[in-house]
Amino acid sequence: MRYIGSFAPIFVHQYSQAWFDFRGKRDKYADYFRNSITATQVHRHFCLELTKHFPSYGENLWGISASDSPKRLCGLGWAAGYRAD
Repeated sequence: MRYIGSFAPIFVHQYSQAWFDFRGKRDKYADYFRNSITATQVHRHFCLELTKHFPSYGENLWGISASDSPKRLCGLGWAAGYRAD
């Protein structure tokens, strides 16, 4: 699956959807609604592959998003000691 994005937390693709309806919004680069759907699907797949590190992840419980920790801004899951880099 291909989408316009980065290694940013999933809220980067979902937060703006709360304020703006991207259905039918496209330009020469992307269909922005479809791009957010694809980014969410990729993120879900990535999280489900992490079940060996996070046994509570499953079909209906998954996700990494931005969060504050006592030391820094981090992705949830990273605070538990797992780093993808």
